[in-house]
Amino acid sequence: MTFKQIAELIGDKTWLRTLAYRVIHLTTLREWYIRRTLKTLLHGKKIFSFLDAGTGLGQHAVYVAKRFPHADVLGVEADAALIKSNMRYAVKSNIDNLVFKQADLSALTASQQFDVILCASVLEHIAEDEKILHSFQTALHKNGYLVIYVPVSEQRVLRCLGRKINKMAQASSTGLPHGHVRYYSVNELTGKLTNAGFKIMNIIIACGFFGRLSYDIVTSVQYSRLFKVIFPFYLLLVHPFVLLLMWIDYRSTNINGNGLLVIAQK
Repeated sequence: MTFKQIAELIGDKTWLRTLAYRVIHLTTLREWYIRRTLKTLLHGKKIFSFLDAGTGLGQHAVYVAKRFPHADVLGVEADAALIKSNMRYAVKSNIDNLVFKQADLSALTASQQFDVILCASVLEHIAEDEKILHSFQTALHKNGYLVIYVPVSEQRVLRCLGRKINKMAQASSTGLPHGHVRYYSVNELTGKLTNAGFKIMNIIIACGFFGRLSYDIVTSVQYSRLFKVIFPFYLLLVHPFVLLLMWIDYRSTNINGNGLLVIAQK
């Protein structure tokens, strides 16, 4: 399910969106890597500015705003419906240091600079990705940090899911699934960041074999026509094993994987 579909499913029920955030974190390995990185970067900080670029459902912006109540947090997204939904949740939840706005990521300016920018699973959907990286460079304070998470490949462990992904790719105008316009290699992304004026601080390969297997199991359930019926039983009976697979990947140093997290500094 896309973030927009999730937002439409849960509506304006605050408790249901809070539950959705927890389920996303519980079932998505990418979220573990991103949250660990944010905890490390923001440790010991109280007053800072944070931009969640391409915020989607807003879970990362909400996490930072709640954990750091003195921070100034902004979530930017192109989808107006998501922005309205996210903002209603922030207001109802009394999160006073969080704002969501509709904006073009390529048009960020130096008028409001940030200490940390997070861009998770966004660049692979944008043709002019280098323009976005230069925009981030402009919008960061000196010595500010940029955290980027992108897919590297679509390797699957379960062959049945691999065939489904291939069909999705063939039906796509880009020849790639999920609305992607590219996959990244480590050299490609770090090269583009360097060209945009960033200094690479850390590179983390995510979703190796165990991570891919955990993702395949979760995704197979999500693609099921009976998703709403079987998902609660999946969480109770199968997901404990999936959590173990995720934990192994999370604690491992992967040589290759489907995900790439890069921390860069201005």
